[in-house]
Amino acid sequence: MPNKRNVTSPVSLVGWGRSGTTFVTNVFRRHPDFRALGETADVVFSTYGQIERSLAYTGPIRGGRSVDTAARDAVHAVLVELYGSGKPRWFQKPIMVPGIADTFPSIDAFGTWYWATFRSLFPDGRVLTVVRDPAETVRSSMIRWGGSVERNFARLDEMLQLLLHRDSLLERVFTFESLQETPEAFIRGVLEFADARFDPACLETIKGRFAVNPVSDISAPTYVPGGVAERYDELRARAMPLPEPPSSLASPVTSSGG
Repeated sequence: MPNKRNVTSPVSLVGWGRSGTTFVTNVFRRHPDFRALGETADVVFSTYGQIERSLAYTGPIRGGRSVDTAARDAVHAVLVELYGSGKPRWFQKPIMVPGIADTFPSIDAFGTWYWATFRSLFPDGRVLTVVRDPAETVRSSMIRWGGSVERNFARLDEMLQLLLHRDSLLERVFTFESLQETPEAFIRGVLEFADARFDPACLETIKGRFAVNPVSDISAPTYVPGGVAERYDELRARAMPLPEPPSSLASPVTSSGG
């Protein structure tokens, strides 16, 4: 995974869980060129933020580096130490809003910091997201993690605002519906976005499992807050057509997971 040569250039899936993020991760886990990591939001951003704030009070930094540079170097060192790999490329999914966001006065202020930090840490990276109908996403989130309808919509809305922030580095939007309906085309589209060669092993993801929810009688909310619906529609409108597979051997995917 990250190594000293490629730590600045991940393919990053930023978004909300329960939207097909496990599926996308498994596509890259099956690709021979990639080391794929799971949920890195707090490892990356909360670590950076805590180091950034602490260094302001600890005195001169070795080598005369700035606080920002030292925090960046420290996070890179953590990634290499924890997840180092000989593979040439890496994928991460810093999904969900990291805990450090709660120390900012607003999600807008956090977004300014988040994307500036992202640019500093991963200047050569690529950013994608997967979006799913908000009502279904919240239902799946409640089954998986608990919490009220209101709380889940509020946290989902924070992520949508982060993705749509004026400083956002988001480049490509994929939809959960396209994953379900045309999984092979979805896989090819994700790899094409990542400038990765197609490898047939990635199609094995279709036969695998999502992070499936347990059976539950929780139903999807019948009302989606206006701001959430508008932001979801704005992101979904950015989704581009998927490449046409040379064959249509892959059957549709059915799942209540994410």
